Amino acid sequence: MQNQIYNVLNDMAEYLNISQMKHLQESLIKRLEESDEEVEIIKNQDCVDVFLSAKQIEGCSERTICYYRSTLLKMFEIIELSIRKITTEVVREYLKQYQ
Repeated sequence: MQNQIYNVLNDMAEYLNISQMKHLQESLIKRLEESDEEVEIIKNQDCVDVFLSAKQIEGCSERTICYYRSTLLKMFEIIELSIRKITTEVVREYLKQYQ
């Protein structure tokens, strides 16, 4: 589903300004996720585990992986949304507060 959303956004990028693109993205995510109730619910912790496993395979040090884990878990404590519902704007707002 995410790939389809990004494909639509890429198709519309040359016709819409930044604000319009943001509203389009939010609307697509909201409407398409409402109709996609059969999608398995994946916990944020499971996504973090998959990400960290990939980083281990890529050769990241244990120290780096520990840093990634703590940073991501702190982020999910603040944001309190399913990873599927986190938008770019949510991450930007979090990073603004984080700094």
